[in-house]
Amino acid sequence: MSAAQPRDRSVAPVGNGLVTFDSDETTTTAIRGMDRRRDDLGGALYRSIREVCHDMRQPIATVGALAEAALTHTDLPDEAVQRLRHIVNQSQQLADLTEQIVNTGLLAMPVNPADLLAGVADEAALTYPGVVRLSIEPRPPLIADPVALRRALGNTLENATRAAGPQGVVLVSLHGDERWTIFEICDSGPGFGGAPSGVASLGLAIADRLMRAHGGFMEFGRSDLGGARVRLLLPARPQSSRS
Repeated sequence: MSAAQPRDRSVAPVGNGLVTFDSDETTTTAIRGMDRRRDDLGGALYRSIREVCHDMRQPIATVGALAEAALTHTDLPDEAVQRLRHIVNQSQQLADLTEQIVNTGLLAMPVNPADLLAGVADEAALTYPGVVRLSIEPRPPLIADPVALRRALGNTLENATRAAGPQGVVLVSLHGDERWTIFEICDSGPGFGGAPSGVASLGLAIADRLMRAHGGFMEFGRSDLGGARVRLLLPARPQSSRS
């Protein structure tokens, strides 16, 4: 009889700390359970969030407009131009997010997964002192909500960079098959179960909910970099609907 192989241990954020589990399935269950507990806070809180987002739209638009106006100056140093463009991009993302929350619905439109993932990775690289590597295989367009998908990828990537630390490495890749388009994010951190309390992000619960809303799901495991591996899987666009 062969010796039993050691099982990878996984971690999920529950309450104010981390709980360690022995399988990817229990990690997913814990993340979804945390999401349900937040939903139990009730509709009043959600209505308050919608009202706040409604009132935030004008200040966010003002920030973006001021940054765009500043970009019209021709004597700005290159670093200032780069930062102003980042402010414009981030303001637009906040505007899209608040609009989505106010309207409480997901869009269904063609999305180029390579362009979307590259944009998320580029934004992370601007603020992350470690290394972000990008590997993309050509994939057909997805039918998805681009704002929601960007949120899911951004939250997962943010979780990976925090786990890897300022000297770490994060690998972001796109691949798939006939059935699924797969976004994969791996980090060189301590892996699920090895991170200190507070490192795991509630963003994973948001990402999981958004994947399920699109008919997809998430997988959790151990990466070749030594840390965590998170895969976000979405149904590939049907062959008959491709242009």
